[in-house]
Amino acid sequence: MGRPGVTEASLLLDSHVWVWAVNDDAKLGRKAKAVIRERAERNAVAVSGVSFWELAVKAEKGRVEFSPDVRGWLAAASRVPGLGVIDIDRDLMLRATSLDWSHADPADRMLVATAIVYDLELVTADRAILEYARTNKAISAVDATR
Repeated sequence: MGRPGVTEASLLLDSHVWVWAVNDDAKLGRKAKAVIRERAERNAVAVSGVSFWELAVKAEKGRVEFSPDVRGWLAAASRVPGLGVIDIDRDLMLRATSLDWSHADPADRMLVATAIVYDLELVTADRAILEYARTNKAISAVDATR
């Protein structure tokens, strides 16, 4: 399978969903798993560059562990077939600051901005993001726990 480009992607994984999907974690719901699998077969799944930062920060703080280490896990996980990485550029950073959303988490804001700019469905278990998507027509989200 080839690596998807931004133009081929239709699904964006939140950082924790990426971890759950790669590690086949039971927290990932059946519906979400099926959507991810189906889109990966079409090379249509993406993660944001901000997820690399977010997961590295969480690993550094001891909030999550990766094997063999965070760098090794990220390198391997970013090469999963059907998955592409959307790099964060200045336009995305600026878009994240202008969201009509009081949520302060910078990684969440970057993920939402990426989903909006690239018209991607965002798979997440984050209640704040799911609620934002429910009330904002500019973004579509899938509950990762279902």
